[in-house]
Formats: sequence, structure tokens, C-alpha cells
Amino acid sequence: MPTFDGNEVPLVSRDVLDALEQELEDPEAYATYVRLNHGLWPARHQRLVEAIRAGDATGAMDAVLSLKSASQMIGAMQLAELALTAERALRDGRLREAEELLQDLEVCGTATMKQISREYSLGASNHLDDIDWTELAGKTVEIQSPNGVTDYGEVDAVTVDGCILWLKLHGPLPRRIVEKAAGVRVRIIR
Repeated sequence: MPTFDGNEVPLVSRDVLDALEQELEDPEAYATYVRLNHGLWPARHQRLVEAIRAGDATGAMDAVLSLKSASQMIGAMQLAELALTAERALRDGRLREAEELLQDLEVCGTATMKQISREYSLGASNHLDDIDWTELAGKTVEIQSPNGVTDYGEVDAVTVDGCILWLKLHGPLPRRIVEKAAGVRVRIIR
């Protein structure tokens, strides 16, 4: 069984992140992109776990490809390597081998997200609302965006760092993602 060894390649490549920042030419867009990918880690990992454990080879391949490409884009080098190893196992029909990588993926992913959060200050900024988004799951809220749009619904899930939430809407769209950013205000209804 493979084990995560934090020494092969760096968890996070600053070169990749620097190149991404230069390509986007917008510090806010860069921070948003990194923050979004950071926040989606738990859902991406869970999707892969569920697909592999259910024996869903197609779903597992889709999940591992998503994880691999997102990891590559934000310079999560070890996580991308582990995802590539899992992808190869899935392509060869070795679902059991891919399942054995799940623990390593979780350990590596958690360590990677902690490093990204620590090094790139992805936590909430001081100029944002004082409401702790990590405590909003299950609450009914009103969200006011800087463009004047107001949404109302129940918070379905929140990322570990409290920067992104999923809102079940009471309207024509069933759900949407909301990122904590300047000008976004949350009012708890109940």
C-alpha cells in the first residue's frame, strides 16, 4: 500500500502560483481563483472517495481528473502526482489500487490546503463582515452582493476556512456558490 511521503516534490510550487498570477494580471482574480480551488478541496476529495467506494469507475475517473487538473493549476505538486497515480490505476482497471491511495490523497490534500492557507493568507480579510461563515451551515440567510443582487436561502455547506458557501435558493435556481469577498454581506434570518 502506498504511503504519503512529504519529501518527493514540494507540496506547493511557488513558481506555478507566480506564473498563474502573472497570466491573470489581476491580483483579485488570482486570489479568488486560488481561494476557490482551496475551498473546493473537501468536495473534490469526497466525490472521489464516494465514486471509488461505490465501484463507479466512470465517476471516479471524472473526480480524479478534476482533482489532478485543479491541483496542477494551483501548484499543488504532490497532490497532482498522487492524483496522476490514481488516474493511471483507474485507467488500467485497478480500482482496488486507486482505493488504497485515498488515505494518502486525504493526508496530502489536507497538508497542501493548510500550506496554501498559511502562505497565501486565504482566510477572511479584516474588511469583510464579522459573521463567521463557518457557523452558517443550516441557517437561513440573506446575501447582498456588491452589484445590488440579494439572494435568500439556506446555507447548504461551507468550506473549512469559511470563505465559500453553497446556498440553497428559494427561487428558480436550486443552488449557487457564494464567495466571501469585499461588498458581500450576510444577514442571518434564522
